[in-house]
Order: sequence, then C-alpha cells, then structure tokens
Amino acid sequence: MARQRIVRSVVPCLAVFAFSIVVNVGRTIEQSKPTPSVDFGKLADDYFAPLIADKRANAVAVVFTNRERVIFSKTYGPADFDRSIWRAASVSKALTAIAVMRLVEEGRVDLDTDVNRYLKTFKIPATFQQPITLRQLLQHRAGLDDRFIGDGFRNGEQPPMRLLMQQVLPERVYAPGDVEFYSNYGYGLIGAVLEDVTGERFEDYMSANVLRPLKMNRSTFAQPLPQDLV
Repeated sequence: MARQRIVRSVVPCLAVFAFSIVVNVGRTIEQSKPTPSVDFGKLADDYFAPLIADKRANAVAVVFTNRERVIFSKTYGPADFDRSIWRAASVSKALTAIAVMRLVEEGRVDLDTDVNRYLKTFKIPATFQQPITLRQLLQHRAGLDDRFIGDGFRNGEQPPMRLLMQQVLPERVYAPGDVEFYSNYGYGLIGAVLEDVTGERFEDYMSANVLRPLKMNRSTFAQPLPQDLV
C-alpha cells in the first residue's frame, strides 16, 4: 500500500463508479455451454448515460476487468482516466485490509488477539465477555454500532485516525462474531490500530506501505489534498 494517500477530499460533485466484473468465457463442471458474450459498451451506456443526462451524476468512469486485464473502459461527463481525482470511499477498506495483513505478515499483530492489546490511545469497553479482534473487524462481525458521521468526509486538516476514532467510539451492540453488520467505524478502528502499532499517521503508513508499492502515485489519504495532486 504505497506512499501516497487515497483521497478523502476531492473535486466536489464528481461521482465516479468503478465496476470490476469477472467474465468467465470457459466452461465449468455444471456448464456445458460457453458463457454468452456481453456487450459492455451497451451495458455501461444503458446504466450510466441516463445518470449524466438526468444530472444524477456529474461524471462517471467505468472499468470492466477480466481478472487483471482491462477489457472495457469509458468515461462520461468531465472525467479523465489520467487526471481526474475522486474519493476512494469504501474502496479504502480493501487497502486498509492490505495494510493490516502486512502487519500480520511481519508478526506485529495477530488477527485473533484482542484489539485492546494494540490500542494505546483508547480502549474498547468490555461490554461483552468476548473481546473484539482484527479478524472480526475485517469481516464486519465485531458487533459495533455504526453511526453515519456527516457525509463521511471532513473538510480541512484531519486529526490522527486514533483520535478521531476515540471521539466517535460507538456502543457495542452485538457479541463479537454473532452478527455480520457492515461497519465503517470498524475499518476506522483498524486505522487506529495501524497508527498505535506503527507510530505513524494512517495516511503516511498507507502511502509508504500500500499505495507506492502498488504504483498508485496519484492516490492519497492526505487532507488537505497535496498540491501536486490538485
């Protein structure tokens, strides 16, 4: 996860959608016929062109992939694959998961250990007998309530992730592992663990260890947006 940060703050009103579709053109055990071909251009036009025409989105970027190969891409409205910047939104969860798995590989954290062992800035209350683990956070099974905070993006300078997560710590409403409950806060808590374990700010660790190794040189978690990306 490289040393440049995925955008939390972006060009206002730029809505971008990235679709990844795996196309199976072979045969399976149950399947005696090849998978029918798909007209990706028509599929994209039928869905996204009306969004632009009705002003429900200002711009859209669409990418279809077959495994690691791009098989179709197109933009709608004032979007450009080389220069446009958009919010990573929940795509950042996948990158955060990569970051924590790097720490697992290095032996710095364990997926099944109480996260309070790694948190230094604050602790998760012992509402239930079972502790919350990184594995449960990754799987959205930690049992934390999840409040929608504003629009999910804050303007201006960002506080460290560990301090922000301390400020908005929700209640534990389910025993860990009992309920799968989509959790934005859960991944923010993973970010707090990253900061407390590494001693680095989330955006700096992500740049050095995720984004740059992936050659995502125009991606950043830094806010305000760095001048070289404006």
